[in-house]
Amino acid sequence: MGEPLKDKGRLEHILASIERIERFMAGMTFDDLRKDEVTYYAVVKCIMLAKQLS
Repeated sequence: MGEPLKDKGRLEHILASIERIERFMAGMTFDDLRKDEVTYYAVVKCIMLAKQLS
């Protein structure tokens, strides 16, 4: 495991990505997301970033 401060920073970035996804998708259904290409790719990017940081 890495240094505690670095780990905390990574966890904060993961949480920020999750919060962005929640903001981007507020009021949307999965069907809405599939139809909105820009939001879809923004959500995918946030998921990829969170995965990279984990």
